[in-house]
Amino acid sequence: AIPNTVLTIGSSAFHTCLSLEVVELGDGITTLAPYVFSNCSNLKTVKFGTNIASLQNNVFYNCIGLESIEIPEGVTQIGASAFENCSALRKVVLPKTINAISKNLFEWCESLEEITIPDSITCIEEFAFFYCDKLVNVSIPPSVTDIGQAAFSGCDNLTSVTIPDSVTSIG
Repeated sequence: AIPNTVLTIGSSAFHTCLSLEVVELGDGITTLAPYVFSNCSNLKTVKFGTNIASLQNNVFYNCIGLESIEIPEGVTQIGASAFENCSALRKVVLPKTINAISKNLFEWCESLEEITIPDSITCIEEFAFFYCDKLVNVSIPPSVTDIGQAAFSGCDNLTSVTIPDSVTSIG
């Protein structure tokens, strides 16, 4: 566990720590810098502290052992490719405090079956769900106005997408 006294963790601090399985973040941490836990292939569990507000780009990139993640309320930003190539990721709970699904956020999350897009989301950026092979149903809330290029490209098993009238641009 990372104690509450730790306020920052720099870029790539735990990059490629292949034996790391559990991360418990203390309440002092508000931001996870880019690539902090990228390539931690055996990472299975992440417990966020109460003050986490930002997950920057590629923070969990290529964490192929991560199966589910619940991002707490209070997080206002999740950077591009934060969960890219987390191939075992099946379930994601996003907070109602973010307003965009960043580009490449879940790219190549081939096992992703369940995602609830909160009503706070206004934009699903390009390649957000690129090659999420197990994704079957997506319901886009009426808060969304823009869906980026190739947002759902390669989702071979996608059988149902509900797109509200609020969407004015796709791709």
